[in-house]
Amino acid sequence: MIDHLRKQVAYEKIKVNPTFHHHVKGKNSSNINKLKEDTKTLINIPYDNENDVRIEGAPEGVALVEKLFLERVHKVKNEICMDRIIEQRFQQNIIGAKGEKIRKIRDKFNQANITFPKPGLKSEKLTIRGPKTMMCYKYLHHMNDEMNLTNFTVGVSIYE
Repeated sequence: MIDHLRKQVAYEKIKVNPTFHHHVKGKNSSNINKLKEDTKTLINIPYDNENDVRIEGAPEGVALVEKLFLERVHKVKNEICMDRIIEQRFQQNIIGAKGEKIRKIRDKFNQANITFPKPGLKSEKLTIRGPKTMMCYKYLHHMNDEMNLTNFTVGVSIYE
């Protein structure tokens, strides 16, 4: 009886740095929920700063989840995250009409994820994340310098 259970149910503990938990889980835990559904396993990621992630289920599912989980952690470890300050008045120029320019930039640097601040925040910080971040950062830096040169404005106060 016990041998039968051991063949049907397995568990594995993986040591993962808690800073990567959020990135591996995905938005609203979508990545983890998809893995759970596809492999019919139970994945316990601690909410506090513990390193142990526990995976339970069928032995094949546990092995697959462990492999995919560690691949995702490795991918997140190798990603670089940089912030670029671009004036808010130029951000719309980078996005372009109906997002055409940003789409071209994202196609050019397909492994870099560019995140703009929400419109209500009035922030000038763009976040660039991914393995090819530096090339995208330099490209955006060049675009920003070019826009600063071509859109130079001087404010003059007129007193009567």
